[in-house]
Amino acid sequence: MKVKALWTIALAALVLGTVAFRSEASDRALATALSNDATEESAVASIAASGRAKIRLLLSWATKPPGYVPQCGLFGGLADAFGELKVKEAVPYLVKNIGVYRSCGVSLAPWLKAPSVIQWNLPAVGALVKVGPDASRAVMAAFSAMESEEVRRAACS
Repeated sequence: MKVKALWTIALAALVLGTVAFRSEASDRALATALSNDATEESAVASIAASGRAKIRLLLSWATKPPGYVPQCGLFGGLADAFGELKVKEAVPYLVKNIGVYRSCGVSLAPWLKAPSVIQWNLPAVGALVKVGPDASRAVMAAFSAMESEEVRRAACS
């Protein structure tokens, strides 16, 4: 009887370990896809198709990005996913990063372009617009603490 119980426990541990490994590999692949311009759109579509299933994981990456992907690239993917799913829990993260450009640097004269171009260049802006009124209230509340003119312009977009 003890051998059978030990065998059952060992088998359960093996199954759980395999599931955890697959989940970790899947999460790693998702982070890589979100951080790559060529695969980000399909990764966001996959996340959107899964509903709210990945939100906790995405929010954890917003707090502590995985070290194996470029953070700047991941930021755009996260912002796009948060916007697509209208994740209200991500609003503080999006407001904090409202002035971060998708290109990991700067964009030439983004304020002279159409709103859709501004929202693409500044992914947090696009996401906040999609989240809606709750996000706009958070932006207005944070506006006075925004230090640079560039960030304030992003907030006004």
